[in-house]
Amino acid sequence: MKYVDITIPEPGIMLLTVNRMVPTKDQLKEFQEELKTLLETNSGCIQVYDGRNAKLLPADLRIESGKWSKRNEDFLKQHIVSSVYVLPNMIGKMILRGIFLVQKSVIPHKVVDSMEKGMEYARQQLSSNVL
Repeated sequence: MKYVDITIPEPGIMLLTVNRMVPTKDQLKEFQEELKTLLETNSGCIQVYDGRNAKLLPADLRIESGKWSKRNEDFLKQHIVSSVYVLPNMIGKMILRGIFLVQKSVIPHKVVDSMEKGMEYARQQLSSNVL
């Protein structure tokens, strides 16, 4: 099983569905490599992170994920218009806010509590970016 399934449900929207698992370092690296490859061919997308099933990553994987984001900051800014995080529970939202306090997001983002709201926001961002 993959840590994150990445699909393009609509033109310009990249959906990242986090599976209910704690990944290995190899699975995290595989996700990061796949994401980078897909961003090269889908530049200018709005990302929707479906974190409804996400489990808290162990500290070493959170640190590795943060380092990867920092190393790829310019690439991410170049290829992602904005991100939407779907996190229905308060604990997940608090953890994400804490992460962004430590390491500011270089991409505009919004946190919502349902997929409906996340996709609606992504569509709005896409249409305002095109106009």
